[in-house]
Amino acid sequence: MPALEADAYDKSGKSLLLTALEYGLLDAAQQLLTVKRAKVSRMDKQKNTACHMLFRRKQPAGEAEVEGMVAALLKAGCDINAQNNDGQTPLMLAAAVA
Repeated sequence: MPALEADAYDKSGKSLLLTALEYGLLDAAQQLLTVKRAKVSRMDKQKNTACHMLFRRKQPAGEAEVEGMVAALLKAGCDINAQNNDGQTPLMLAAAVA
């Protein structure tokens, strides 16, 4: 079986990291960041980054888990001021869920 490419993406442009974050799979996202060195700069077709997806996730997560993921994403170079096609930044999305 071939190795899984960390930065593979689907037809909407979502990488494995973006998808993991979208569905609240923070442990999987952490593994993609640390073990597979997934690129946090990858955007989907709507220009959502990993930071956007963390705050748009479809499943709840504990506060400590989210804080840890924010720290990991920022350390990996995620831009909290990157705008998606709707003009939203991850910082704006974080404030909306706080």
